Amino acid sequence: MNQTELTTKNEQLKEVKRQCIVLETSLRNAQKEHKSVLKQEQAKRFQESRRTSKQIINLQTERDSAVDEKHNVVINQDISTCAEVKNMKQKERKHYSTIVAKEKEKSAALKLSLQQEQNSTTSLLNRTITAEWKLSTAIKESKQSARRSKELTQVIENYKSKLNDANMENETMRRSLCDLQDLLDASESKLSLMDAAIPIKQIKKTRASNKGRPSWPLYMWDLILEQLVNGTLPSSVNDNIVAHVKKFSPTTDIVDLPSIWTIRRARTVLLIICQTLAACRLSKADKWDQLFTDATSRRQVSFQNLVISIEEDDLFR
Repeated sequence: MNQTELTTKNEQLKEVKRQCIVLETSLRNAQKEHKSVLKQEQAKRFQESRRTSKQIINLQTERDSAVDEKHNVVINQDISTCAEVKNMKQKERKHYSTIVAKEKEKSAALKLSLQQEQNSTTSLLNRTITAEWKLSTAIKESKQSARRSKELTQVIENYKSKLNDANMENETMRRSLCDLQDLLDASESKLSLMDAAIPIKQIKKTRASNKGRPSWPLYMWDLILEQLVNGTLPSSVNDNIVAHVKKFSPTTDIVDLPSIWTIRRARTVLLIICQTLAACRLSKADKWDQLFTDATSRRQVSFQNLVISIEEDDLFR
């Protein structure tokens, strides 16, 4: 190809490029114009839709206000009609109540007058009946009084005779009462003597004061020690006490008896008493006469005895 053709082609290409650029710019401008037109149309449509929505809202508010006014008017009319109806009913009730009260007063007055008349008639009838009854009773009582006067004289004479008999019986009863009183005094003196003869009323533990545990009195320890000295077994001490009490003092009440443990403890008390008495006698003696020792066993227990005779004591010579 020649250079001329190349140059022409290049020029043609450049023109085509220029034309393409122009077409692109024109397309862009057209698109911009189209977009702006679309935006304007959308803005107009949006404004129109807002206007229509505002109009619709305004219409709805106007409709709601009209409906509320209608309801309020209807409610006010209902209230006014109800109030008027109540007022009319109250007026009617008051009117009827006044009429009924007047009628009741009239009926009450009539009833009172009727009751007064009936009471007066009944009172008159009752008076006449009572007067007739009193007359009949007075006649009967007069007859009965005449009869009773005769009977009373006889009854009085009988009562006088009975009084004389009763006075005689009272004198004899008084004498017997005096005798019985003397017997009572004598029996009371005998009872006091018997109570003094039996100083022990009950056999039980006693307390020296309000505090502490109760303990056996001294006479019970004396009985236990005397029986142990005589050789009584601890298991039969209570039986011996019961037998002696029932025989010599049957009125005493045996509430409680000492246990076997206390009786066995009394043996140690008896041992201490014997030792103290022996020591007292030996301390008071001036001379000893004889001295003996002896060993025994009882119940597998060994005992060592020491026997001392005193010159001053006549029993041990």
